[in-house]
Amino acid sequence: MGVVPELRIENERDPAVFGPPGLASSPPRVWRDRDGGTSALGRSSGTDHEMEVPGVGSFFFDEEPTADVALVPEDGADGDLIDDAYRRMVVPMVLQVRGIEVLHASGVRRSDGVTALCGTSGSGKSTLAYGLSTRAGELWADDVVPFTVAGSHVRVLPVPFKVRLLPDAAGTFLGTEMVGSGKTTLKELHAPSGEARLSRIFVLERGAAVSVERVRPATRAFPMLLEHAYTFDATSGAHIGRTATSYARLVASVPIRALSVPPGLDTLDPVLDRIESAIAEDVDDR
Repeated sequence: MGVVPELRIENERDPAVFGPPGLASSPPRVWRDRDGGTSALGRSSGTDHEMEVPGVGSFFFDEEPTADVALVPEDGADGDLIDDAYRRMVVPMVLQVRGIEVLHASGVRRSDGVTALCGTSGSGKSTLAYGLSTRAGELWADDVVPFTVAGSHVRVLPVPFKVRLLPDAAGTFLGTEMVGSGKTTLKELHAPSGEARLSRIFVLERGAAVSVERVRPATRAFPMLLEHAYTFDATSGAHIGRTATSYARLVASVPIRALSVPPGLDTLDPVLDRIESAIAEDVDDR
């Protein structure tokens, strides 16, 4: 089964299965997409949680590490849409409440471990990770990078994924004409080859020119990364305290760089060149 819990489809909501009665009436948390629309709603009652994705259905899970996630789908919900929402939106939140922190990032595994590229939606994570993997390494993650910290060692955990690329990026890499402004999910399911060391993180920012800056001290890197953490319940003191501790240890153990990326694909190769130069610096420093 790996780190990803099994998804169980149910025909209807059974209160005996889907948590206490208070779960349905608890005030929802709202996640919004880039256009301000509602992408998901979250509710909690004790250790029972619900994540409702409009157009897909309601996912129910608790904090037991090996338990399944149950879904009551909306009428007519498409199987591919269910799979996409589960992998991209629900799994990171389930892992986070169960004690595995998750960074909103894409990643490439090279000889020295995984290089993660984190940032907001539309910042270029998927494009740069895909481009970097065509030069060297294994495309290892798209949007979801779970990690654990033990001492000064940070390990990233494999989560199967499908790549999502904007039409112009898909055309550049695959020679495929795609119409529309939204991302297209490629059909191939990537299965990362086991756990790996997290070697470095690039935090993507839009800028007029390509630049890379090592982020020091750790107190400056900490809020930069925490902004890109998957967090299901920001009102839970226990969860937030655990997340803050994990990210503080993360920035103390892994090199963090701010990467300025101009919009468009014209500067793709120069950006990838700068990323590879920074990777080479880390290798030389060891």
